[in-house]
Amino acid sequence: MTQSASAELQLQQQQQQRQQQQQHHHRQHQQQQPQQQHRGERIAAASHSIGLAAASPCIQPKKPKWRIRNLTHEVELCLGNAELKRAKLEHQRLEEARSFADQDARRVRADLGSALSVHGRGPLQGETLAEMCKLAERQDASASCAWAAGQDTERELRRQVVAMPPGPELVSASEELRAVHAELGSLQREAAKTQRQLEGARNAVRANRDLHLALAKQAECARQLAAVKSRLKCFQSDPVLTELVRAEGILEDVPPVVVHVKASKELVHLARAGQLPDLGVISGLVEAEWALSFVGAVDGVEEVGNVAELTLPLAPILKALEACPPGNARDEVVLALTPSSDEGAPPTRYFAVRAMAMRQMLQHASQGPVCVPSCIELLRVAMGLSQKVRLQRTVREVLDSALRAKRSGQSQAVPANLTAQLRNYQLQGFQWLASNARNGVGSILADDMGLGKTLQTITLLQHLREIGRIGPGKHALVVAPFSVLSCWHREILRWAPDLRCHVYHGKQRSAQLVSDEDGGASSADVLLTTYGTMQVDEEKLCADSKFACIVLDESQVIKNPRSLTSKAAKNLAKACGSSCVRVALSGTPIENRLLELHSLFEFLNPGFLGSREDFASTFEKPIQKVANTSSSEGQVSASAGRNKLLGSELLGRLGRAIAPFMLRRMKSDRSIAPELPEKLELQHFVELAPEQRRLYAALAELGLKRVLAPSGEGGEEQPRTTALSRSQRAASVLGLLHKLQQLCNHPAALPAHHWPEGFESTQQLASKAASQSGKAARLLELLSEILEPPREKVLIFTQYLCTLEYLAGLVESSFAEVKAVRFHGGLSGAERDSAAASFSSDPSCAVMVLSLQAGGVGLSLTAATHVVHFDRCWNPAKESQATDRAHRIGQRGTVVVHRLTTSGTLEERLCAVLAGKKALATAALAPVSDFAAEDKAEAGEAHSGTEPVDAARAIADFSDKQLRELFRLSP
Repeated sequence: MTQSASAELQLQQQQQQRQQQQQHHHRQHQQQQPQQQHRGERIAAASHSIGLAAASPCIQPKKPKWRIRNLTHEVELCLGNAELKRAKLEHQRLEEARSFADQDARRVRADLGSALSVHGRGPLQGETLAEMCKLAERQDASASCAWAAGQDTERELRRQVVAMPPGPELVSASEELRAVHAELGSLQREAAKTQRQLEGARNAVRANRDLHLALAKQAECARQLAAVKSRLKCFQSDPVLTELVRAEGILEDVPPVVVHVKASKELVHLARAGQLPDLGVISGLVEAEWALSFVGAVDGVEEVGNVAELTLPLAPILKALEACPPGNARDEVVLALTPSSDEGAPPTRYFAVRAMAMRQMLQHASQGPVCVPSCIELLRVAMGLSQKVRLQRTVREVLDSALRAKRSGQSQAVPANLTAQLRNYQLQGFQWLASNARNGVGSILADDMGLGKTLQTITLLQHLREIGRIGPGKHALVVAPFSVLSCWHREILRWAPDLRCHVYHGKQRSAQLVSDEDGGASSADVLLTTYGTMQVDEEKLCADSKFACIVLDESQVIKNPRSLTSKAAKNLAKACGSSCVRVALSGTPIENRLLELHSLFEFLNPGFLGSREDFASTFEKPIQKVANTSSSEGQVSASAGRNKLLGSELLGRLGRAIAPFMLRRMKSDRSIAPELPEKLELQHFVELAPEQRRLYAALAELGLKRVLAPSGEGGEEQPRTTALSRSQRAASVLGLLHKLQQLCNHPAALPAHHWPEGFESTQQLASKAASQSGKAARLLELLSEILEPPREKVLIFTQYLCTLEYLAGLVESSFAEVKAVRFHGGLSGAERDSAAASFSSDPSCAVMVLSLQAGGVGLSLTAATHVVHFDRCWNPAKESQATDRAHRIGQRGTVVVHRLTTSGTLEERLCAVLAGKKALATAALAPVSDFAAEDKAEAGEAHSGTEPVDAARAIADFSDKQLRELFRLSP
């Protein structure tokens, strides 16, 4: 009985525990009621906010979207998430109830097992055992019923959650949300409608303005047409005009352009048929103010040549005045000047002369002949370089379009006897040259180096011979540097074998000029000579004046108007007259200053750019001032900005003015030379050797003592009282500059008598070992890589003959299997040709050392794929010109350019100066070129490197502080 009582006691305890758990679940359910009430309050607040948002009249198109989005999110959280959370809690309660039922069943089974074990140890009453089994069965059935009831409850809850209808709060919030969306759509449609109305109003305003402008233009055209008709009607009533119409039929050939010469004492109308730009104007009667007006285009107008030397006789004017009826309201007559019987004379020109105050006009005219000058003044006006003549807008457009059309050239066929096959850009260049020659204006062919300027010019010469412009007795003169004279001769014989060519050079040239023998100068079509020969024989060549065409190759030689070479070229062109075709060939017309461009145009089209003083004050000085201001550190102000804008405008104006007379194409344009390989430029900075550094410091200090002011403390602005003191200073500065540059190359390249005291006996410096120079050591490293198999060829350029000889010897002593050839101004023409041929054809000849002045022009050395600039030149154009001896059409490999510069010396500071010069030349020529181009170079006769260029001479004007900064040796 004791054991039975304990079992019943355990069962009672378990029932009490179940009752306590049910009470706990009931309390949790009661706690959830306030949370549901709080959720209802949140739904009501969200619905109220939606109502306020919908009722607000000031809502903007973007704000409702933001508010609706937030409110919708809150409603979803309040409704959907709350119901889901309630279902989850109920499911959790049912899971706990099932867990408790499982625990009860396990306990009953445990009790039954313990009862059986007790029975096994001792006898049990049968009734007790039966009661315990029944109790266990009842508890097990009760647990199964609880489990089934829990499962049914869970399913019912899930069904209720799924089928739950929306509550009144959710329905209200949804309706308000749809109302806000509808209001937003209405606002958007209203905004789009307003935008369309605004755009329509703007279009109406523009159409109205365009209509007014069109009506005004139509009225102006009607007035001009009425004026023209009135004038023609008046002319038809004039008996003199009637007679001229009968004889010449001028009404059928009314010229398109009429020039009005206005003054207080005269009014002359000059009409001339023909193509622009060679349009003549009457001047010389009185001081005149010219203006131009456009009448209208007429088909069938005959082209004419240059009219620079045409004179207007007085007899036709007097005869026409006598025939003028006294009652003529316009008091005007029309004159016709018929051509002379000479072959090539210009055709008839027509003049309308007003008779008002004609007697006063004749009194002025009787003092001298009335001449018609060349077209230069009209060209200056058309290109915006002169303000003496006023052009109407229509006339300016006609002139501009006519001049611009010449850049592409007219449809001129290639000469039949030319053996070369021209590329497309070369054909265009020839047609452009032929067009300018036909219209009497000079041309600058400024193509990049290696694009075939020589071939295009030879094509022009062959064309001039075929049309009879050149031949025996009216030669074409080609002036070129001596180093390329033989190249010109070979190219002419190769591409134009019909042209009789003669080299006018050497001791026997005077006899050659007058010789009538076959192949002599007098029977030649083309004469080839050098700038030196032209300068020496200037008087003889000017006296003969048989040249119908003058070509200047490397025309930068005449960039200095004060040089004898420049004066000789311009005097020769002047003696040959305005009918002489003038062509200048140059990789770039600008190297250091814009005034160099003026000097070239004084040869081509004298007077086009005005006087040298006017050009300097109008263009050169303002542009250079802007360039100097831009290069100064800390120069930022409003005035600096205005000056920069002014400089850009002046450069653009100058570029547009010279564009019709200059043609420039660049190799960088892939449409010009697509097969040309790339060019890689490398900058190598090296250090001075220790002994070389000591010598540089001593030489710079000694040179500055001789250059600086007597006090030794020169300020920013050092006074220059006399021309002699400035000349002496310039000579000292330039001498020091060249000494230091040669020293940077190698101490052995500087003559020993230039060394300071205490260094004369230094045998280590006198040694020619490469270790005594950072540049020489770096050059040997480069050559070791370049000359390794497969061996490549290299060009080495330097300005100084001493350095040239040293480098040639260094290469020969360091590379026994390699042959180095020299090319400099001291070689004869035959020796130069032999050196170039040997380098191009001999595999063992892998190195050529050249003088920059003699070898930088006229050579085609495409066998080389490496170019080394051992020292830097003050003229960046010459460096580029030298580089293009290898990088030109015909080159098949990538060209690598090496520039050696010593760190901390004047060479390193020179790089900034060179960059400024290239930027100036590129900006000035940008409107001329159709492509963005880097600056290229000129070259002239070979010189020793001691002749100072303009940019280096400007260093003489540096202050003492600037000179110290230039020549100092950085640590």
